[in-house]
Amino acid sequence: MMIIPNKKFLIIVLGVSIVFNLLGVGAPVYAISLSGEELSVQGADKNDVLSVKISQLMQRELSIADLDEEWYNMKRMMKIRLPNMPVWVDQQVLVAHGGALFLIGADEKLERVELLARTKDEVYINLAKFAAYCNDAKITVWSQQPYRSFQLTAVVEWDGSGLNVISAKYSDPSQEYYDKMAALLQAGRLEEAMANKAYPFYPQQYGGYYKVPQLALLKAHEYALDKYRAGDATFAAKVLKWGLDQYLEVQVGRPLMADKLDGLKKLNEPGNSRAKDYRVDLNEFISALNDYAFFLAEIGQNSEAESYLEKVAEMAPDRLVVYINLGDVCWKLGKYKEAREYYRRYLGLLGDVKAAPQRVLDRTNGE
Repeated sequence: MMIIPNKKFLIIVLGVSIVFNLLGVGAPVYAISLSGEELSVQGADKNDVLSVKISQLMQRELSIADLDEEWYNMKRMMKIRLPNMPVWVDQQVLVAHGGALFLIGADEKLERVELLARTKDEVYINLAKFAAYCNDAKITVWSQQPYRSFQLTAVVEWDGSGLNVISAKYSDPSQEYYDKMAALLQAGRLEEAMANKAYPFYPQQYGGYYKVPQLALLKAHEYALDKYRAGDATFAAKVLKWGLDQYLEVQVGRPLMADKLDGLKKLNEPGNSRAKDYRVDLNEFISALNDYAFFLAEIGQNSEAESYLEKVAEMAPDRLVVYINLGDVCWKLGKYKEAREYYRRYLGLLGDVKAAPQRVLDRTNGE
């Protein structure tokens, strides 16, 4: 789970969670807090004596040629209070820079400002998303990579003479989410995948953003057919709709809706390279859409089924089965003239009239 230690960030995250829940797409993947006193992180101040002396000290220690604007703009300094300090130390400042933490001590009059210790083991720190907490002699730091959910949670301990990294945990909740979803789908555990309401952070930065929806549609189609053969047309429609929604939200930008089917034309367009690489074969998509409409008709949702079947006929005008499905749906809706037209198109494509179901022949020849 992602760790959110900063209180302002937590408020933002809570707001995002509420929006996601209102939209029905689940909650982002993160959320526990760190314990201890939250350290106030600040940037270097050119008008503050201690800040200037720390900057000069860091310039010497790190052999920085010039302290550029980034040094002053990024929040990297924290006032801190650790035990077991030299007697002359009145103020303590923890500085983050280049994958290391530096502990600096200063006397009361700021005449003596010295580097007390630095971490030997480097850890990933992104100063744009960085927070720290202090608990006695231990400091917990958290940082997140830009535009990804990859993050670090590290614990550093002051032993009176050195700063030691005693633990460093890296995690990526978004990648973990996509890995979990792929594993569930591959294993045929569709209902568990459907129940997963988490929402990955920065989804488009991950290959799983395209790959998992592609897999979701393919596996949902297989699973739905199995459910229908077992006599559960209602669940077959539900699971296939879920798969279609997962796929279309990525490839088209919105879920499947009977009144907004023009967006499906995007499936015939090149799209960006990543989206195109994870497109389901168009014939497979048309087959899934046709089967979904068929399931809807089986459970009495004929008007909606008609909309989807008309789209299938538009996308694949030579597809035989769609015309018998359209004929059946229109017949149930009392649109007998339209039904006969669809049956005739079916018979024309079929060629061998004797192979047609008897109902088609009866209805086509009837008044």
